[in-house]
Amino acid sequence: MMPPPWPDTATIDASGDLRLAGVPLGAVAEEHGTPVYVFDAATFARRAASYRDGLAAHYPGEAEVHYACKAFLNVAVAQLALRHGLHLDAVSIGEAQVGRHAGVPGSRIHLHGNAKTHDELRLARRLGVGTIIADNLDELRGLAAVAREGGELGVMLRLAPDVAANTHPHIATGAAASKFGIPLERLLDAARIIAGEPKLRYEGLHCHIGSQITDLPPYRAAVRVLLAAAGTLRRRYGWTTRSISPGGGLGIAYAAGDPEPDIGGYVKTVAAEVVEGCRRAGLPLPKLICEPGRSVVGPAMVALYSVVAAKPLAAADGEADAYVHLDGGMGDNIRPAMYGARLTALPVRDARRPARRVVHLSGRYCESSDVLARDVHVPELSNGDVLAVPAAGAYTLSMASAYNHVPRPPVVLVQDGHAHLITRRETYRDLMARDAGLPDPPVAGPSGPDPAIATTQNPHRHTGAHACCSIET
Repeated sequence: MMPPPWPDTATIDASGDLRLAGVPLGAVAEEHGTPVYVFDAATFARRAASYRDGLAAHYPGEAEVHYACKAFLNVAVAQLALRHGLHLDAVSIGEAQVGRHAGVPGSRIHLHGNAKTHDELRLARRLGVGTIIADNLDELRGLAAVAREGGELGVMLRLAPDVAANTHPHIATGAAASKFGIPLERLLDAARIIAGEPKLRYEGLHCHIGSQITDLPPYRAAVRVLLAAAGTLRRRYGWTTRSISPGGGLGIAYAAGDPEPDIGGYVKTVAAEVVEGCRRAGLPLPKLICEPGRSVVGPAMVALYSVVAAKPLAAADGEADAYVHLDGGMGDNIRPAMYGARLTALPVRDARRPARRVVHLSGRYCESSDVLARDVHVPELSNGDVLAVPAAGAYTLSMASAYNHVPRPPVVLVQDGHAHLITRRETYRDLMARDAGLPDPPVAGPSGPDPAIATTQNPHRHTGAHACCSIET
């Protein structure tokens, strides 16, 4: 077993080959090509259980773990989450649709999002979504209108708790000036909207202070804010706050030596703060909801890339001596370019070779910022070598694009020595499936354009098939 940031089942066998769940990663690359993401089911399961069992051990009231789908979602992951006792925290109707398609009951899905349209709210009701997390007052007014059209809707209020977390500014969401959440000073305005619509059912309070958080005091502060708001609503409206969620956002290690908070310690800290806070305020214990995403799925995936080329650099001692160009990059993993994330890598074959070189692992996309890892130590590499990048499960494929019209990679699940394709590679045909091409030219009239031109049919007119050329699928 290898230390973080590698998955639980990562090993290097006697021949020096890197394996995951007993499956040689080199064999996965050979069968499916690269880039390819490899998902370790055991790591996902253990981390899900750490939250579920931790809450059962440390919180005396009702508790639920909601997997934050935005970290990474496909049908298989939704099924795994359900199998391991998790609910789903969806931030879009699309995520909720995937969950329902995977067999997750609507009652086990909560819907977040700061800009839900009326049509999306109506669809959420048709999907049977259990609770809507209202992000602002306008949304609450929209929910009231949707509720009047049909059945009762359960609502939690997302507050902006004005709690700072030590993380990248792009993923800090708890400040008063954040685009997310109802400001604390507008809490009673939100309550008045709910009180004025009998078909809106107040369920509880929610906040989210950010992502990739590695210290626990901000979570304690967030819980205190939520319980203070619960006390205010009880005094003013007599409401019982049935559910409370301080969100998710717990961080993980991306390179050796990175800090990684213990999931059990996080759960114990949050549970104790809720119990003690309710005791002090004389509040009944609410259902405690945790919403992990990155800390469950992030360490469960490894990305595999092939070396395509290299560009030597003049380097001083200890500095990178080359760009090593890979066949993936910011299209499938935007985190280094967007958040300055630090990653590491290891060859999948002869992995114990001494890492004597310092290089930049550069992506294939037409952007100078597309460098997956800077100043990373690697052994001598040749074109065709496959590198494994760990901690690739969260905010990689979920944020992937087809930039430069490069198809997105597949995902292969490994478990107990077996490998299963759970998301196929995107094809060039997929990339063009939505394109219709130009309309046919108008038919020439008496005073129209040259008939020889007007009657020429557009060879790229969309007919449901690609007749102009052979396209690799």
